[in-house]
Amino acid sequence: MGRGSAILRNDCKGETMSKLKLGYIGAGNVVRGMHLPGVAMLPDKFEVAAFCDIDKAKAEGLAETVGAQAFGSVREMTAAIPDLDLVTVATRPPNAHMTPAIEALEAGVNVFVEKPFAASLSDAQRGFDAARQAGKTLCAYQNRRYEIAFLSFMQALGEGVVGKPGIIVRHQNCGVKSDDFLDFGAHIFDQIVCMIGDRGIVEVSGAVQQPAMKFDVGEFGWYRAEIRCDDGLVAIAEKLPYPAQKSYFYAAGDKGMIQQDWCDSKNDLLRKTFKRMGDTVPPAWCPDFLNDTHPGFHAGPDATLYYRCYDRMHEHIVNAAPTPVAPRDTLRAFALMEAMMESALQGRAVVFDEPMP
Repeated sequence: MGRGSAILRNDCKGETMSKLKLGYIGAGNVVRGMHLPGVAMLPDKFEVAAFCDIDKAKAEGLAETVGAQAFGSVREMTAAIPDLDLVTVATRPPNAHMTPAIEALEAGVNVFVEKPFAASLSDAQRGFDAARQAGKTLCAYQNRRYEIAFLSFMQALGEGVVGKPGIIVRHQNCGVKSDDFLDFGAHIFDQIVCMIGDRGIVEVSGAVQQPAMKFDVGEFGWYRAEIRCDDGLVAIAEKLPYPAQKSYFYAAGDKGMIQQDWCDSKNDLLRKTFKRMGDTVPPAWCPDFLNDTHPGFHAGPDATLYYRCYDRMHEHIVNAAPTPVAPRDTLRAFALMEAMMESALQGRAVVFDEPMP
């Protein structure tokens, strides 16, 4: 249990739960418009205690809205509130998240990190090394794991709708001239890692619009990675300018195919449930979790996604449940991104002597 956890009793159910103290490093629009609405759905699990921003006036503005404290530095915040259980890093520039994350870890606080988690594979490893040394949790904040289109797609794969998959695709549209990489690309590669699962990776080939450019959240351009696994599966992660094409998840196997369009709401998913080939997918197939009582579906897509992340992090801190995103998954995603870049620069596939674990 976290240092500042308060034990509350739910009189209706006779159960106990732990309310955690939560702080934010960064007080911009992402925190205001996305994180706080999600946390507000868990009033028995989190108390928003502090905001920290180098522009202290911004921190003070948010703090006033929820009755929290405001600070101008991480050190000041952790010193004033030594019983913080968790902080979320959502600062700008977004490719410099790891430094304040490590500062919070060294102060004895668990840390969530908004995308992009780090600026490179070595930067990510530096963070996990610091977390291990501090005995605290460092976790990537991958809210897109909980969008219902992705959950629906993963459930279909798990139920064998396509049989043994031979190819899976995560396609995202982007602008024709330029787009981000570490920003939304962090979600694309995280979802690909989930799709690949425990398979070993033997080869990665990549193409990017600007192969000489370092990881960034600025004008990176389009990109495409083809990932070959040790069981023959080919996984494709791509962000390409297809003006007439929607973003989607796709899988083809020995029993059929599915294509799930990207959507964030229950009604959207029901309208687009699946594009089918033949009779391989039951006409009325629908994920089990889609029902009117599912928490969060009526609070807007962002609140739903962010609510689930915090709920699972609470379970990890209080009940030692798995982290919302395993460190291995985050490191694997960065390794794939760097292999894609190396392939694009060298003009040939990156082949691993031993399958990437």
